[in-house]
Amino acid sequence: MKARRAILALPLIALLLGGCRPTIDPEAWEALPWNPTELRVRLAAGRELLLVAFPDGGGLDTPEGERLYRVPAGWELVFSREGDGLAVNGQALPGGAVVLRPGGASVADPRLSFDHADYRGEFIVDLDGAGLLLVNRLDVEDYLRGVLPAETYASWPAAALEAQAVVSRSYALARAWSRPTDTWQLRADTGDQVYRGRDVEDPRTDAALTATAGRVAVYDDELITAYFSSCCGGRTVPVEEAWPGSAPVPYLGGVDCPWCVDCPNHDWELRLEFDQLSAALAEAGYTNAPLCGLRPSTSTRSGRVTAVEFTNTAGESFSLGGEELRRVVGYSRLKSTRFAIASSDAAGLTLRGGGYGHGVGLCQWGARGMAEAGYELEEIIDFYYPGAEVRDYRGLEPPPS
Repeated sequence: MKARRAILALPLIALLLGGCRPTIDPEAWEALPWNPTELRVRLAAGRELLLVAFPDGGGLDTPEGERLYRVPAGWELVFSREGDGLAVNGQALPGGAVVLRPGGASVADPRLSFDHADYRGEFIVDLDGAGLLLVNRLDVEDYLRGVLPAETYASWPAAALEAQAVVSRSYALARAWSRPTDTWQLRADTGDQVYRGRDVEDPRTDAALTATAGRVAVYDDELITAYFSSCCGGRTVPVEEAWPGSAPVPYLGGVDCPWCVDCPNHDWELRLEFDQLSAALAEAGYTNAPLCGLRPSTSTRSGRVTAVEFTNTAGESFSLGGEELRRVVGYSRLKSTRFAIASSDAAGLTLRGGGYGHGVGLCQWGARGMAEAGYELEEIIDFYYPGAEVRDYRGLEPPPS
């Protein structure tokens, strides 16, 4: 019955409003005045359908703020593509992007829901190639409430949580400030930071955000791009070594890290069978011939493999970058590019490595170790981003328009 009510919802509302709907300028919302704390986070892209629920009611608006439809509490809307435009519950909408705003005057803390999760802020639905795009537009502090519990452990010491708050805030604002008019600025997954909305919020990480409100990491009076990973395994990585082609960055030059020894992934082993690796490479489009050998061809002073050379039974050889090999094998299996071949046989080989993640910037388990040793927020930031300082973002210059 609920699904049927959702399908019927919009035509009923349209009749109530008499079908008076303004024309939407699909690019108008991108021209809104720049807000230094507003983020646009991509929740989904390329979807054939988008199902959005309004637990507290709300409305469907143009980017300029004009109301198209009122949506009662508890209703759901199904968005699809209709020719060159959008349709909702089977009814074509004029123009391009639409904004979904939750709640009404009587709702103090309204929500929108997507994929069984609740979110703060507003949603933007737009076209995305042949599919649909869903973007969550919200304030950076509301965003961070759904990031910190997903990116760290709320049970960790306060200084480690505060360091993560400053790092995640710096990363998010640096991304947003560098692309103020883009349709979306951040992904909600490990491509940027894992963001899971309201459902994961925790009083302990909220307290870290409150304690560091407005504070970011700054180098030479500029907001830094504060990369971080789970565990460096003993040394963080210069950015140009992790991602060949990147320019060196003074505060991302890599440091020896004695603080992450308690990380469960500080040291690890992985068995790679040649037949399984061959299948993974074939699926990724690299080769269909069975493998018979693998050799790390270059490594860095931080002990990271930058490229791997493969040999197959057809006598061919080819190379992959270290991070690309992680993607093909699986990031959770090949935990980092800090590895060496421990042993090999005709069926495969065993890798012995250390750390989890790309290793650039803050080592999260290292920050935990430093916090447990009594170091404060500013000392943690200075250790992993040498020369950086913690300041209020409101004293920084906005990006050029």
